[in-house]
Amino acid sequence: MNIVQLLNYRLRAGHRSDAKRVLEIFYGALREHGFAAIPENVNAEISNFGLGTDPRFDELVALSCGKVCGFLILAPTDRASCGELLKIFVAPSHRGQGVATMLIDECVRRATERGYRELILETHTAFATGRRYYENHG
Repeated sequence: MNIVQLLNYRLRAGHRSDAKRVLEIFYGALREHGFAAIPENVNAEISNFGLGTDPRFDELVALSCGKVCGFLILAPTDRASCGELLKIFVAPSHRGQGVATMLIDECVRRATERGYRELILETHTAFATGRRYYENHG
């Protein structure tokens, strides 16, 4: 990854108008990994993306040429000093460009602002590429 690649992307808070694209990216990842992309597989964090109804959540999107190409959701846990990276997905055509790293770096920055000393992330074993990424990036 180089600086030119990173200049092609920017991050911002998620808006309700991003929800359709967020769902497309999410459903695409489910299908890619052998899951049925049906509404029952969509939890409240995804279906309510961009509503801003809970100020304890941070919803971020990565943009390329003004189009959402990745997203992340940071949420609180039952422990005051711990947050959870609930979801992070990047569209296949934008993987390997530093998008996930940008999202996670911003997530860590926001988690620090919220006073979290620890972040957790859980993922399904089917997301092997994601697991390797998380393991390689701490």
